[in-house]
Amino acid sequence: RVWGRAPLTLGGTLAPVAPREHLDLDFELKALDLARLAPYTLRHVGRPIESGLGAVNVGMNVAKHELDSSTRVVLNRLEFGERVESPDATTLPVAAAVSLLKDGDGRIQLDIPVQGDLDDPEFSYRGAVLDTLRNLITKVVATPFKLVDGMVSYGGKMFRPEEMGRIGFPPDEDELPREEALKLDALLDAFRANPELELEVEGGATADIDRPDRSLPDLARRRAEAVVAHLVAGGVSPERIYQGDPRIGPDALGEDGRAITRLDVR
Repeated sequence: RVWGRAPLTLGGTLAPVAPREHLDLDFELKALDLARLAPYTLRHVGRPIESGLGAVNVGMNVAKHELDSSTRVVLNRLEFGERVESPDATTLPVAAAVSLLKDGDGRIQLDIPVQGDLDDPEFSYRGAVLDTLRNLITKVVATPFKLVDGMVSYGGKMFRPEEMGRIGFPPDEDELPREEALKLDALLDAFRANPELELEVEGGATADIDRPDRSLPDLARRRAEAVVAHLVAGGVSPERIYQGDPRIGPDALGEDGRAITRLDVR
């Protein structure tokens, strides 16, 4: 038992003198108190785990130096505490990914397959698992508004999920266009249903369409403020919204010829 409570089972067979030739291993850990990992997540995630139970099941087979394994991780009711500054914390939005991955019962299930050649000096089982988790987190939050699947209908308009994180402004304007306001309104229910989500808003401006004789950073900031004000008016706590540095230049120009203010889940 781990920490005196979580049952741990380990079994299998191996060739003692040549484990790379044959190994068949099953590992199962149940009912792990995730809050006991708080010091680790405080350092590496920037948030302590407050509560939750975890289970891990690993099936690993090695035959003639080739590894084939499957890992299943189940997290129930995982909750993080408040953000804490840590110099070792990852920049990946782990807490946001956890919130997005939960099902209706607060459960997350991850299946992580790993294959590799044990004779390859660049192969690492731990590295392969971590790479899979990094890619999963990046993918989940890359379209933060994958809170919704398929097209989103709101106010008589249809939006694709990938459009939800881009708010367009006409040249020289900082007033939120009506259609873009509808896009934000479509997100409000999702943010109410996912109280752990935090949002970063980065205003954008570009001399390609905005007058270069005015302060483009100020214009970008006012655009971000317009987005933040609309979300706060819709019921999102201002403590959950961060205003990032303004984005100035060609990368702020959208395909539709408008300056883009970006939304990113943290």
